[in-house]
Amino acid sequence: KHLDILSKQGYSSLERENRLIDRGSKLFNKLAPKAALAATVALEHFTAMLAHQMYEDPATYVTPAHEDFKPMFLWHAAEEIEHKSVAFDVYQQVDGSYGRRVIAMVFATMGMFLMIPFRMFPLLLKDGIAFKWKTWREGIPFLFGKNGKLTKPWRHYIQFYRRDFHPWDVQDFHLIEDFRRIYEEGKLLTNVDDILG
Repeated sequence: KHLDILSKQGYSSLERENRLIDRGSKLFNKLAPKAALAATVALEHFTAMLAHQMYEDPATYVTPAHEDFKPMFLWHAAEEIEHKSVAFDVYQQVDGSYGRRVIAMVFATMGMFLMIPFRMFPLLLKDGIAFKWKTWREGIPFLFGKNGKLTKPWRHYIQFYRRDFHPWDVQDFHLIEDFRRIYEEGKLLTNVDDILG
């Protein structure tokens, strides 16, 4: 549904890209299911790192968002933290190959660094800011600076390459305790500021 809304607003490139990604994923799952599962494990590590950052630094990642989106961002990040080991645990039972896991992370990392500009540039172009200096002057440090979204979690990222790694080696469940309490009380839409601190 959100892609329909974005398409109506002129962001049709996302719909095409998602169809291409979906077809590629289905083919990958069919031809190489263990490698596809290892890729899922690697991508789940990325989403867990980003969720961790969101709760660790909500002033940067949540507070600037539109009020209507804050509860969704918090819910999605909490959900990523809660299930961050599910794919990993399944992979360990089904295959558990360390080499396949590492190769999957290398390819997932390259894919992420290729996908970000591939997905962002059409959006920036549509908004008329793709060729503005300010976009890049602020955007590159946001992603790759000292505290950048993609560079700050480096220590969490590199742990994945340890042979004995498990996602719960990064104990961050405490970050979502307030969220879980407010969510279970049914007050997420009215008490977002209590979570943000």
